[in-house]
Amino acid sequence: MILAVCTDDDNGTLHVGQAQSAANPQVYGACHAVFATRVPALGVSENLFVIAHGAAVGDDGGPVIGDEHHDFWVNPADLWNNAENIFPAGYYGNVYISACESADTPNGTCSFTELFSSVLRHHRPNAGTVYGQHGAVHGNIPLPTDQSWVPAV
Repeated sequence: MILAVCTDDDNGTLHVGQAQSAANPQVYGACHAVFATRVPALGVSENLFVIAHGAAVGDDGGPVIGDEHHDFWVNPADLWNNAENIFPAGYYGNVYISACESADTPNGTCSFTELFSSVLRHHRPNAGTVYGQHGAVHGNIPLPTDQSWVPAV
């Protein structure tokens, strides 16, 4: 499943997710926009791909993702709190966060993916790996086998 965590679509993040879902549904599954419709639960082993504008430093000094045009940002705990209901008990899929700097560490803190991994594993201990990306991200969400994915440690 692809979850577009943006409330604007001027830059096309939702369109990117929809196009990838249509072109390769066996890898990416269906694409859903946050807050647009009810997002169905993931399959117990289904990977989640999150597409958003890149990590920035939030009000608390930690990393956030979201959309830059409408000041809509979520930190890792906010993302979990808003998406918890889509993760079934026993979930063991991977999570891929395609957002600029999602694997980078702002202000010497942990990365967005490291913090989200910690929250996810607290609630779903069998969850797979959370992956992010270094630096700027443009275009399509990479395939899960792409070398640009950086695992949270």
